[in-house]
Amino acid sequence: DFQQGDVILMYDGKDVSKSKDLPLLVGSTLVNSTIKVKLLRNKKIIEKYVLIEELPEDDLNRLIHSLELEMQEAAEDLRFEYAARLRDELKELRRDLRDAVK
Repeated sequence: DFQQGDVILMYDGKDVSKSKDLPLLVGSTLVNSTIKVKLLRNKKIIEKYVLIEELPEDDLNRLIHSLELEMQEAAEDLRFEYAARLRDELKELRRDLRDAVK
């Protein structure tokens, strides 16, 4: 399990330089996949494998809202490539939410 204060350094072989990059990485991972994570905990680097599970509907709604705000901020800051990646991720998340409600 993750603990408060853990800093994720690498996710599935990809460096995580900013915490805001993590939702896109996790969101693009297939549900029920096991991935390797490298994290910093109490000044020690730890590698562990984690199972990616489906996000509950309430959490999915919160994530969508958060990414919408982040996409808007990216567009205002003229970070159009990042805003486009967020837009694409939002489309997938909204599709997942629709499928979950059916």
